[in-house]
Amino acid sequence: MPPKVQHGEYVPTLAICRGKIQVSPFGLPVYRTAVLPADVLPSRFPPTLELIASVPTGWDHRTVAGLSGSKAIENAAIEWVIGLERAAGRQPRDTRYVGAPADIESPPRLIEVKSFGASNRGYDLWLEVRQVEEAKANPDFYVYVVENVGQGDPGQFTLRVLGGERLRRLLERAKEQRHYTVPWPVADYDTCPGRDGLDG
Repeated sequence: MPPKVQHGEYVPTLAICRGKIQVSPFGLPVYRTAVLPADVLPSRFPPTLELIASVPTGWDHRTVAGLSGSKAIENAAIEWVIGLERAAGRQPRDTRYVGAPADIESPPRLIEVKSFGASNRGYDLWLEVRQVEEAKANPDFYVYVVENVGQGDPGQFTLRVLGGERLRRLLERAKEQRHYTVPWPVADYDTCPGRDGLDG
């Protein structure tokens, strides 16, 4: 039987770590952490536990350290988004190195991930010319903004989903330089959907 997990009134989430499923506090009020063997099926988890996403391979809650360098931040954000997409019932794949116009193909969505070590609130977004062109032509093009990645704990990452009419409206104000900059007003940032934008 899986070990019992003491917890507060909130549901702890799960993380995949080195072949084991690990119950992580992720900032929620759990009093201890338990490690479940990899061969324990989700159907045997205690009913209070729910698998919602994975975290970067090798992540260990006991040694969460900040991420340094844009590549490390990008990789962590990409893997986190892929986990969220799988949890939403889609089949994502990393397309960064195959000449695609966006980072992730998750049919029907095409997702460009913008990752930030802290918050991007109040700042413009940078998109490549071909990404702006794809966004204007493809109603299933999305920009996922993943923030607070630099501190290293995926449980503290935040997500804002730009797509549909919201993205089209922002692109109307895009300014072409060597890249496009997409003005993102604070009022729009504050009302932008987060994980609820994964549905539909």
